[in-house]
Amino acid sequence: MSKRKLTKQQKSRISQKQQLLKQCSEDSNQELTSYLARVISVYGVQTLLAPIGADEKTSIPSTTDNNIKAHVRQNIGSIVPGDKVLFKKPPQGGNVVVSRLDRTSLLSRRDSRNQDKPLAANLDHIFICVSPSPAPAVDTVDRYLIGAELAQIDASIIINKIDLLTEKEEKEKFLENYRIYEKLGYSVIKTSLYEKETIEILKQTLKNKKSVLVGPSGVGKSSIAQALIPDESINVGSISHHKDRGKHTTTTARWYDLPSGGHLIDSPGIRAFQVEHLSVADIARGFVDFNRFRAKCKFHNCSHLHEPGCAVKIALEKGEINPRRYAIYRQWVNEASM
Repeated sequence: MSKRKLTKQQKSRISQKQQLLKQCSEDSNQELTSYLARVISVYGVQTLLAPIGADEKTSIPSTTDNNIKAHVRQNIGSIVPGDKVLFKKPPQGGNVVVSRLDRTSLLSRRDSRNQDKPLAANLDHIFICVSPSPAPAVDTVDRYLIGAELAQIDASIIINKIDLLTEKEEKEKFLENYRIYEKLGYSVIKTSLYEKETIEILKQTLKNKKSVLVGPSGVGKSSIAQALIPDESINVGSISHHKDRGKHTTTTARWYDLPSGGHLIDSPGIRAFQVEHLSVADIARGFVDFNRFRAKCKFHNCSHLHEPGCAVKIALEKGEINPRRYAIYRQWVNEASM
């Protein structure tokens, strides 16, 4: 079987990559200054960086004029927005990322090949966006929350497009679904692009935080990001009429500096975090409502489904755990065991 012929463009890319790798090898024998930077966005083996001062506090604003492009060495693993990296400037030209600093946190999800796909790093807050349209699945927020809990990153919920709920009874019914999360200690923020005061409240909430916006496509994440960062040009889309689903307007996660203080990553739409690969223990750990009861279970490896002396089930019977949340937990554990 004959080999597939490469196009001129493919041959050119391969030649450029080989030349750059050769330069990197030559540079390893030279004393080159390393520069600290934050990863803004990633495009294959290329990344966009914002330089950071040597003290890691003096940050140059990640505006288009200050950002620099760099090639990523293959031996340093995955690079995602929010990562801190060291890069060098070889005399032959071109910037090269030579190492990645340790992460304080990492948000990832399972991809279509059932492998972990890192999304963003060094975060201290996750904002889960939902909206009345497109309407979220019953367990959408729960899936994002378990991802946040297992990553040990604080989480809040944004109900966007609140202006769509024009009828009082309709609005009350929709909001009732989210009061359970407030009772668990999660902050629930209501926003609308047509109600400027709600965006101002969100700005204050985001201040001094390194945050990421996650949520299904079409809930308005990019619109919120645009309202928070008016000087940036962010691709904002609309709702598809097919099954009332949102369109993927953001295709690559990107780090932004907020004018009001703090930093924000706008992420591509993720319709759901996968939980099927998790262990029963991890699923239980992701439910904060179980935390104060789990240690009281009779068996240390209790699944909280059928064991005698299960403190979680006793709490459920007493009304101390929400039945809907427990039903979701039970469903996930059964799916994980299949």
